[in-house]
Amino acid sequence: MAAFADARIAALRAGLALNTDQAKNWPVFEQALRDLAQLRIERRQARENAYHGGSATAAPTTPFDRLDRRAERMAKTGAALKRVADAGAPLYQSLDDAQKNRFKILARMLRPHHRHHFASNDGNGSGGWREHFGSGGRRGEWRSFQDRQFGENDATPSDQSQSYREGGNDGSEL
Repeated sequence: MAAFADARIAALRAGLALNTDQAKNWPVFEQALRDLAQLRIERRQARENAYHGGSATAAPTTPFDRLDRRAERMAKTGAALKRVADAGAPLYQSLDDAQKNRFKILARMLRPHHRHHFASNDGNGSGGWREHFGSGGRRGEWRSFQDRQFGENDATPSDQSQSYREGGNDGSEL
């Protein structure tokens, strides 16, 4: 896991093509990113250990124990994110417009990958429930890769609501 974080951080630096003045701000930012990545790695390992029965800490017994544990995790994550923001601001301000655009694109790969990533859609085709479940057919139907890629059976948004109300015309028996 740490190797993936290292590779992503190295890719960000290489993609930014920092000049000597900008490179002075990089080490602090890089360390903050590594600290955040290490925190995520430790949490993942703790979850895996707990799942496999090797947890050294007892499971919370009351809702308030769970809230307390969650608050502690959020505080640690918040502090790590604050260090990234504080360290990254001077670096970002020193970038030119082209580098800022590359930063926005390359920094996406530093984000954690959540289970519910498909629930958001930023409008550029990189996610969203329509890409995963399709715009035609019934709720909960998973679309095949070919349908998602080529959109052969996609209904237009105005056709979608009508086909759903009328029982669909996609040939499914559900």
